[in-house]
Amino acid sequence: MSLLGTALDRFERHKFGIIGTLFLHTVLLFGLAIVQVDMEPAPEDRSEMVVEVLAEPELEQLLEEMERPSSDGAPVTNTVNDLNAPIRNASTRPALDARSQERIADKVMEELMNMEREEFDRLMNERAARGEEVEMPELDPSKWSKENYLEQVRERSRTEGPATVVYDLKDRHHLSLPIPAYLCTGEGRIVITIEVDRQGTVKKATLDGAGSTEAMGCLAEYALDYAQRARFNASATAPSGQQGTITFLFLAQ
Repeated sequence: MSLLGTALDRFERHKFGIIGTLFLHTVLLFGLAIVQVDMEPAPEDRSEMVVEVLAEPELEQLLEEMERPSSDGAPVTNTVNDLNAPIRNASTRPALDARSQERIADKVMEELMNMEREEFDRLMNERAARGEEVEMPELDPSKWSKENYLEQVRERSRTEGPATVVYDLKDRHHLSLPIPAYLCTGEGRIVITIEVDRQGTVKKATLDGAGSTEAMGCLAEYALDYAQRARFNASATAPSGQQGTITFLFLAQ
């Protein structure tokens, strides 16, 4: 019997097992594809920020520049960098500025005054219908000042400076990685070792004392806090507890 005939004979004897195996693998692949799609966050849940990528030589140069005083006094801005990923374009959504917040506050106060006026007119008409004498009270304009209702901003007692965030998590990209708005004096480099699950959540964050300039203190506390807030893309093929690092470079203002 030829080789082809032998193969056809074996297929005929085991065709149900072969077909069942192929069907099972097809179902598994289809299920994994559905899970991967479901784990992708909605566009409105994605963190939108501009990502600037630093290559390893550029990172080393930046670390060296931190260790020596700046000669030109140029300001340093906040950035987020991925050591493994290519440049990704991201749209930006500006936060509400002070003028927008003031317009919103004015609109709210106007609506409150209109509601108060409508309620007063209703009560006045009811009293007039009952034959009661209606007296117009004098309104105190000072009670309508929006400053009485806006949250008072406490004066900061410490210095705020810019920060640069660099993360290293193979084959993953960040969806949300807040840049610390810290209120610490001084500068330094804090390295946080992270453990990320397949859904992209940071399950564990610990301080890497060997790579950090300080083992405890204000900068370390801010770095640990913001590292635990980070979120990365979901990946069904990633390890269940993928290891990586997030490096925070705190620069003096």
